[in-house]
Amino acid sequence: MKWRKNQYQSSRAVAESHPASANHNNNNDEDFFGSEKISLNEFNDEDEVESKNNDHHALIAKRETKQIFRLRVLVFSVLFLSMVLVSVVTYYYTSTNEQTGFEEAFKDNAGKVLQSLGASLDKALAGVDAFVVSMLSYARETNQTWPYVTIPDFEARSTKFLALTKAVVFMEFPLVTPETRLRWEQYTKEHGRDWANKSVNYLKENNLFQDVYQQRNITEPEYLDFVHDYSAWGVDNPQGLPYSNPGPFLPMWQSAPLIPTTPVYNWDLVTVVDNESVLKCLQVHKVSLSKAYHIAYPGDTSLDAENEAWADYFSSYITTGENPMEPLSDFYYPILEEAVDKRNVRNDPNYDPSQHKVLGIMSQSAYWRDMIKHILPHGTNGILVVFESPCNPVFTYEINGQSVKYLGVGDFHDSKYDYLERSSTLQNLSDFYVGETLYSYVPLEQDTCPWTVRVFPSAKFEEEYKSANPITFTIVAALIFIFTTTVLVFYDRWVERRQHIVMESAVRSDAIVSSLFPSTVRERLYNEEQKERNNTNRQKAFLSHQDGNKMPDIEDVKSPPIADLFPEATVLFADLAGFTSWSSTRDPVQVFTLLETLYGAFDKAAKRSGVFKVETIGDCYVAVCGVPEPRRNHAVVMARFAAECRACMNTLTKELELTMGPDTGELLLRCGMHSGAVTAGVLRGEKSRFQLFGDTVNTAARMESTGVPNRLQVSQKTADLLRDAGKGEWLTARSDIVEAKGKGKLQTYWVEPGTGYARSHSRTTDTDQSAEHTEGTEGENPLNNELDGDGVANGTPAIVNVANATTPTAVASAESVKTERLVTWNTKLLEGIIRKLVAHRQAISNETLAADEHVEENEQDQQDTASVAGLSEINALPPTSTKGKIRDEVANTISLPAFHKMTGVVDRETVELPTEISDQLRIFVASIAALYRDNPFHNFEHASHVTMSANKLLHRIVNMNHTQLSQHEMYIHSFGVAMDPLAQLAIVFSALIHDVDHRGVPNFCLVKEEPTMAERYCNKSIAEQNSVEIAWNLFMEPAYAELRSCLFPSKQEMKRFRQLVVNAVIATDIFDPELIAMRNKRWESAFSQLAERDDPDFLNRKATIVLEHVIQASDVCHTMQHWSIYQKWNRCLFIEMYSAYLSGRAGDKDPSAGWFEGELRFFDNYVIPLAKKLKECQVFGASSHELLDCAYDNRMEWENRGREIVEALKESMVHAKIQV
Repeated sequence: MKWRKNQYQSSRAVAESHPASANHNNNNDEDFFGSEKISLNEFNDEDEVESKNNDHHALIAKRETKQIFRLRVLVFSVLFLSMVLVSVVTYYYTSTNEQTGFEEAFKDNAGKVLQSLGASLDKALAGVDAFVVSMLSYARETNQTWPYVTIPDFEARSTKFLALTKAVVFMEFPLVTPETRLRWEQYTKEHGRDWANKSVNYLKENNLFQDVYQQRNITEPEYLDFVHDYSAWGVDNPQGLPYSNPGPFLPMWQSAPLIPTTPVYNWDLVTVVDNESVLKCLQVHKVSLSKAYHIAYPGDTSLDAENEAWADYFSSYITTGENPMEPLSDFYYPILEEAVDKRNVRNDPNYDPSQHKVLGIMSQSAYWRDMIKHILPHGTNGILVVFESPCNPVFTYEINGQSVKYLGVGDFHDSKYDYLERSSTLQNLSDFYVGETLYSYVPLEQDTCPWTVRVFPSAKFEEEYKSANPITFTIVAALIFIFTTTVLVFYDRWVERRQHIVMESAVRSDAIVSSLFPSTVRERLYNEEQKERNNTNRQKAFLSHQDGNKMPDIEDVKSPPIADLFPEATVLFADLAGFTSWSSTRDPVQVFTLLETLYGAFDKAAKRSGVFKVETIGDCYVAVCGVPEPRRNHAVVMARFAAECRACMNTLTKELELTMGPDTGELLLRCGMHSGAVTAGVLRGEKSRFQLFGDTVNTAARMESTGVPNRLQVSQKTADLLRDAGKGEWLTARSDIVEAKGKGKLQTYWVEPGTGYARSHSRTTDTDQSAEHTEGTEGENPLNNELDGDGVANGTPAIVNVANATTPTAVASAESVKTERLVTWNTKLLEGIIRKLVAHRQAISNETLAADEHVEENEQDQQDTASVAGLSEINALPPTSTKGKIRDEVANTISLPAFHKMTGVVDRETVELPTEISDQLRIFVASIAALYRDNPFHNFEHASHVTMSANKLLHRIVNMNHTQLSQHEMYIHSFGVAMDPLAQLAIVFSALIHDVDHRGVPNFCLVKEEPTMAERYCNKSIAEQNSVEIAWNLFMEPAYAELRSCLFPSKQEMKRFRQLVVNAVIATDIFDPELIAMRNKRWESAFSQLAERDDPDFLNRKATIVLEHVIQASDVCHTMQHWSIYQKWNRCLFIEMYSAYLSGRAGDKDPSAGWFEGELRFFDNYVIPLAKKLKECQVFGASSHELLDCAYDNRMEWENRGREIVEALKESMVHAKIQV
């Protein structure tokens, strides 16, 4: 409000300094403030009131806390700081010691890892070196020249070597020049098979790798006696393949272990994909290390096939259970001619590779995991080793004691441990151990694929050195201080509790007073409380039994009442027209949801407009403007507020209709306003309230009661005030004079404020002419005098004129919109029950609902599904073969599921239906709506009304007010209906379809009108059976396959659903003698005193009867609801029957001749007995009493006024000139 006051003051200052513009500024005041000229005094008053409120709250808090506040702060601050200081020191000291131990342990273990890795590398190189020397020595002793050398017992020698070096495969690749290629190929042809067979025999004799031979079905090696590309493996007749490599060549010769999955020799090492390391080894005469196989960069799938091929190859050489897909590399060792003679070339600075001859390459393949195994002792876990090389992605291993675990591609160490990193290159590791070993030959080159090893700790390793000691010691230190302050804490809690009670009481009291009384009245209450604090608590004196204390008697209250006379105010009465009849068909929860939504919107509008809400009386909203703070433009503000409330009402009821059902959108707001003096004040007593009194209040009530729904009616005085405020264009004089009780004849006005919001949201249904017609014909036609409990005129039946539509196109459009809303509401209702059904099945699916056989949903199996469910006669046979079949399906007793402990634990809010289910359900409901004929009574709107009534009765069963009953007792009390969502869905489904394709005439007329149909159904329950057949055939179409799968997890469930639907729809045939006799007999067997309670079907029989009574009561529910509801549908039924009579479809008997007596007989012989049976079932709660009372009331009202109403109906039919 301060910004408004500042701007107001600024504008006044400008006006005073520029007199010429003063008039202009005055005119703009009204526009700027929404036609509200606010005085500076009003702003000052508001600021003063707000300041007083703040002072009041501050006074309460200060009075209750200042005595102990300073002492509490001092004592607890010292204790807290002391405890924090000691705890921090203790925690820091103990945690630092643990951190130091963790870091020292890691450094020690990391050194072991690097040292062991270097030792493994040095051992491998030394082993190869020794093997090469032995090969050269053997060749010299036997006078063999390279490359034509074959080492005897190569397999045996290599087996020892592999065990020493941890390699998995060992190969020799002699160097062959283009000139010696042919001789080499001839040499391999002569000697290759011999050494290969000896190797195979050695493996067999020592039972080595025999499982691999068996798994891969290896019988004998495959040989290629010419140098070839390694890609020639597995090619039929590879001798014909060209080999274009110009040389030199490195054909594989002897290898171990020999597992001949490929040709055992002569594939050229130079032709491998990664040959850079091979060529580097030949060039510099150094040991070269290849890239790691079996890994690829994340997201790169180009190497997947190659990696899998290599993994399959190496899987033959490793122990069963080890992963062949882990990284491994090849070590290429040059075979130098002078290796026997010169042993220390590694550290020779004068060594020139070009002056020495390379005879070939020895290759060993080793997994990286084998190089770091068996390093750390058991119990030392979580050391991460990261291997890096520019030739391939980074990969990580985790060492856990004697074993290692491959973590995968990438650096998996935690960056928080970067400061503890220990790293080294493989070259440095090898150099470090040369001085401690005998190996002194060719070094390891690091130019092609340099490798770096990095070691880090992990959280797992750190956990071994972390304990709860820091926390324990800290807690002990803190407990010492806590123990010393226990007494002070108890004392402080006692004081705080008392202070909290006092403060809570004060705040709650202030909130209650603020909600009940205007700000000025509230201030007077506070002032009196301060003055009489020692005598009477004035705050409690004007509130509703605060804290359980009884209000003082009036004679004990010494202060005078709080009351004032306000000479200028406008009072509004706003009533919900049609609410009484609407609420009679709804559940109490829906009634209060509607009122809370509407009144909540009105309250917000009142707060925005500066209007004070006085109270709500039932469905009437009472407000006043100009009280308690006077306002000069109170009439303008109130008119705008009324228009805004009407706009909110029209918008919200349309939105709520989607969840609250038919006719909600037809509720309208009827407003009446009058201006004048009012007496306002606090009416003290047991429940104090701020009240208004005076003739102005009574006149405002008369303005409302004589008004028209969706119109704003004001008195002559309020109209004069609006004219004086320059709002005369808002007013339209009412053409007729209003006769108001206690006021005589009054001239009133319709008001339509010129606010954009009100006009855009208004849906005025009564023009001035229609208003004149509605009010001017009073007394001429008894039909027009039929008013519901809210005073809504029930004139010409809605089936003839839709709303204010005057053309056939407009009528069709209005009906289409209404049908669309009904389809949406029915869909949402069915969705809610289906979600409950799904949640119910999910709760007990593991114990009681065994899905033995799912329903097949394709067209080919549709007839099979129908036959299992008892439907094959309908879907498969021609119409002439289905005589009476549907009616014959009616069962005397339908079995409901047995009790399960989980049946009551259902929360449908946890279930979300798939979109295709919701879409199919809506399409199905829309298709059902389209199948209804355009009858006045048996139409889709009436089916929706029946559906709503059925759902209300089922809701009463499911939510019975028996809070002390257990789940099993609830099951027994409701005969199992309350815990069977499928039965509930079947009843609502039946209500929706029960009149599909109804022809507008009863069954006895259909016998003559539709002889084929009558013969098809054996002249019994013709309309009912026809509705079931049409609706069910639609439901079984392939378009609803997913919907059926959702509803029926088994064929038995679909069969039971079908049985419930047939029983329910056939139950709506209430005139068939056979069905009546069967129902009476069944009722006696279930609910009479002679009923056999030991019968195992006792509960099922009762449940079957209850479900049929739900649909029967819902079908005629209009007879047991509010009088206006009964009149509406009775009128529609009369029009339907009379139209049939006029068209010659219903015989020669005029239905109006016996309509009055027929309705009385219907009440006496069917409606009232049915309502009594609902009461005797004892499962419908208060609804059974409500239905019975309404049936008696409607019967009495019909007896008094029925004849006159029938005459009016007949006369209206003649005037309407209905075309048949």
